[in-house]
Amino acid sequence: MVSRYLFRGRRRGLRRAAEQEHQYVDRPRHGIIAACLLVLALSMADAYITLRILAQGGSEANPIMAAALRMGHAQFVAVKTALTFFGAAVLCLHQQWALSRAGLRIALAGYAGLLIYHVVMQSIRLWNG
Repeated sequence: MVSRYLFRGRRRGLRRAAEQEHQYVDRPRHGIIAACLLVLALSMADAYITLRILAQGGSEANPIMAAALRMGHAQFVAVKTALTFFGAAVLCLHQQWALSRAGLRIALAGYAGLLIYHVVMQSIRLWNG
């Protein structure tokens, strides 16, 4: 799964039709890398918005992130970013697994939905004064 050829090897895909699932490649596809980076960027945006909401009197619903918040804002962002990075990296390395590709799509949709929710709630809050 992780080798010295990761990101610099030549194998981007599999050679045989029978190898289409449950195999590792040297270099993840560009689309997979872009999706993982987008998940990371959306997570960081969520962390920023969460900190703004907390400054306005909101609260963190996720108990793990609430525990990280008790350690401080910088630690919260570091824990959130690290957890998201490692999760996205696992999904990226397992790009040949259908479950991993589905997980990546779910993570993207989840973070996109969460950010839309944050924006809508902030707009309602600003609209109502």
